[in-house]
Amino acid sequence: MSKHKTAGGLGFRNFRDFNLAMLGKQGLRFITNTESLVSKIYKAKFFAGGDFLTSSLGHNPSFIWRSIHATKQLLLEGVKWRIGNRESIYISGQPWLHDDTNPFITTKSPTIENQKVSSMFCLDEKAWDVEIIEDIFNDRDQMQILAIQSNEASHEDVMYWSLENFGNYSVKSAYKFLQVQKGVWSVQHNSVQQRAEYITLCWAIWRARNDLVWNQKFSSINKIVAAAAKQYLTQWTIAQSRSSSTLLQPQSNGDGVTSWAKPQPNTVKVSVDAAIFEDRSEADFGMVARDSDGRLIEAKVLTESKCTSPVLAEAIAVKEALSWIDQTKWLSVTLESDCLVVVQAIRSVTPMRSHFGVIISECRSFMQRLNNVQLLFVKRFANMVAHQLAK
Repeated sequence: MSKHKTAGGLGFRNFRDFNLAMLGKQGLRFITNTESLVSKIYKAKFFAGGDFLTSSLGHNPSFIWRSIHATKQLLLEGVKWRIGNRESIYISGQPWLHDDTNPFITTKSPTIENQKVSSMFCLDEKAWDVEIIEDIFNDRDQMQILAIQSNEASHEDVMYWSLENFGNYSVKSAYKFLQVQKGVWSVQHNSVQQRAEYITLCWAIWRARNDLVWNQKFSSINKIVAAAAKQYLTQWTIAQSRSSSTLLQPQSNGDGVTSWAKPQPNTVKVSVDAAIFEDRSEADFGMVARDSDGRLIEAKVLTESKCTSPVLAEAIAVKEALSWIDQTKWLSVTLESDCLVVVQAIRSVTPMRSHFGVIISECRSFMQRLNNVQLLFVKRFANMVAHQLAK
């Protein structure tokens, strides 16, 4: 009964798992907001010598503590460390790698026991000490460690919810994770849902076509179907944008264009895109700048080694493009990307705790300093030059 409708079930919620997903938000607050009064009270009573993730149920626990403590395993599997000043994270035994399936160090060596991540950086603390990493860790751990950008910002180490790009906890992602673990919600659910949406789309277009046949006259069946499809797709796109659960700011004028167009006079248009190469765990970034006549001004290709996340690669590409624009000193620039998640994240004021959020924060800083840059989302066909350059 609790299976999703597209997977052959009735779509009812599993009440216990749904309650766990909601209580998990409070459990995560014990980890991320340790200065709150509630966190201090529970810490003093139940986990004075550690934190929530190392706590025990204790003797004669209250109903509230028993309920929140039941989410401990969920949080152990869903949270990760975001590296900042590197003083709070131990090398082994804590989740801080980018690997979604196993964020822990797998190398077994007495050298890294009880050692902090900060011990793997060079003396200037701006880059990984590659020699130490290659001497101690196995190939898998080396690749995962070097994939983490050594950010020079002085922010602290924080824990974030790894099942969301922004690092903020959501009941939806926690509930889905519990269902996948139980095997009642397939990891292929997204593809099943897409097929169901496609079938729904076809039927809706057919109904719209019938309405047009009765109410309007067209010279051919092709025009009827095209008009019906256009009518339905417009309504469907508006509904999807309104029902978005990302809590990001709405789209701007100029978003969603399907073909490249010349910018306004005295304006430079920069197209940027990223491409992931899983065989060598790298990402290439392509950037193309053209003037108001459509003529090429400059093109640039960069490579980011040890990058395997598509969304993170797109964010880094936009950051590199903004850095490039900052160096060129163009007076007016339109920056176009075909990654809607990145564009809306930069526009949003939502706080983000993840590694992705660090890159977005840097992009926001560039946008505040470069008040002559307009960031737009475009479809892939309007960004093909940068896409081909990245590939």
